[in-house]
Amino acid sequence: MVQSYDVTVLGPLPEQVEVVLGQSVVGEVGATTVLGTRGGDTTVLSQAISRASRFGLELAGLHRDAQRAELEVDGPLGPVLQAAFADLTVAVSRRSSVLCLRLPGRMLASALRLLTEQGVDLLSVRVAPCC
Repeated sequence: MVQSYDVTVLGPLPEQVEVVLGQSVVGEVGATTVLGTRGGDTTVLSQAISRASRFGLELAGLHRDAQRAELEVDGPLGPVLQAAFADLTVAVSRRSSVLCLRLPGRMLASALRLLTEQGVDLLSVRVAPCC
């Protein structure tokens, strides 16, 4: 049975992958900015979240381990906002792309393997109602 899948990847899709997966509809989801803190200090992380909220930034993700924490916000940050977060270690803008794959479920693993072999970072895979 043919099924539709939305696959979100980090960054633009390499051209050679677009050629092989020619049936796919590719679109850009948008940019996010990752702000990193030193260490896993929850106070610093809470302050960064509060500051992002005060500036009207929408939280897109949060990742934390013992060495660092990352706060991901929607959209790229301009120079003024980057200066406002200068105490944080990283301000990296990331773009995501979404593919819509229509293929039999048994072929999904092969398509995902192709993407990773081409250096594509997978962010999410979900069954889609349609493409």
